[in-house]
Amino acid sequence: MKIALLSETYFPYMNGVTTHVKTLKDGLTALGHEVLVITCSPKAKKHYIEDGVLYCPAKSIKSIYRIWSIISI
Repeated sequence: MKIALLSETYFPYMNGVTTHVKTLKDGLTALGHEVLVITCSPKAKKHYIEDGVLYCPAKSIKSIYRIWSIISI
């Protein structure tokens, strides 16, 4: 089965979401599924795929909750 996992954040950023998505991706891959993680990255200048992860260009902005957010562009 082909599966896409979408996440606002992914490695190299470390938090519970990235850890969960990575664990889920590894588990599904081990079961024979084709998994693509789709995420945004403020460092990406254009869309690119690396190690089964599609990185989309984004901008970092400060949210009203005083934490940094990433907005896909």
